[in-house]
Amino acid sequence: MLDQICMWLGVDRMRRPSQADRKVNAASMPRFPWLARIASRITVQLHSAGLHWIVEIGKSLVLRSLFFAGGEGEMPSLSAEDRAFLIAEYESDIDYIEEITGRRLSHWRE
Repeated sequence: MLDQICMWLGVDRMRRPSQADRKVNAASMPRFPWLARIASRITVQLHSAGLHWIVEIGKSLVLRSLFFAGGEGEMPSLSAEDRAFLIAEYESDIDYIEEITGRRLSHWRE
């Protein structure tokens, strides 16, 4: 796929990065939902007040892992009704991506 994108862009072929299979921003459920909600609200208030540095300190202390560790396997499943709604909602976007990439993405509609 990367080769096709490079050809489409008209740039030289790229070597696949070694970390390409690493999960990034993977979804997870908080271990303590009530505590995560409080932390999220505090974070929003700090950002709104321009106190970004406090949030960054919290990130450097790995506080997020304290709230989210242990809940990774508990993601709720998407109902068939919700899935059908989302597929219908994004149908035109999927069609567009198929058109510009020349690829069939029927598995996105399953």
